[in-house]
Amino acid sequence: MNTARRTIRRPQRGYALVTAIVFLVLLTIVALAAIRGTGLELKSTANNTLRAEAFAASEIARTITTQQIAALCDNSLLAVPAVVGWTKLDSANWCTESETGEATAFASDARYAITTPIAVNGEVSVRRLYNSPAPGAGQAQGAGYASAGVGAAAGGGNIYFLVQSRGSDRPSADDAQAGYNTSSIYRYVIRR
Repeated sequence: MNTARRTIRRPQRGYALVTAIVFLVLLTIVALAAIRGTGLELKSTANNTLRAEAFAASEIARTITTQQIAALCDNSLLAVPAVVGWTKLDSANWCTESETGEATAFASDARYAITTPIAVNGEVSVRRLYNSPAPGAGQAQGAGYASAGVGAAAGGGNIYFLVQSRGSDRPSADDAQAGYNTSSIYRYVIRR
């Protein structure tokens, strides 16, 4: 007798196909989220870079200007040493101008702009705040010096300046994508 086995075919239900499609959809969603996250990180990094460049531009302009104030007060001249990219916009001698006594609106007194190795654009506002004699300068005046100025100069003194700067990442502040403001009180020590 022939005992052939018959194979009974069961209808296929498609579980493998449905499972594969679900996994592919999940992997696609994860990949799209990763791509979107990478794009946001790239934009964030670009913004941080632009902000750092604007901060550096502001700090460079402010630092060079404080060095120029020191040179201007030391030499008592209207001319300041030449620095590549730095331009004094007003003709006033910051060391001899009248005291403002308070901070006023930002008015550009100097500009710093270079294009290599990166574009740097900074504007600076300088305001002379006040003078103060060094300790003992009054005694020097009382001891017979000619005037308060001579006494303060002989005994020393300080001139205080408000130095505000604005930096941007582009040569033109109108086209800037990032900007940064810094300020400081600069003290020039009178030594004669």
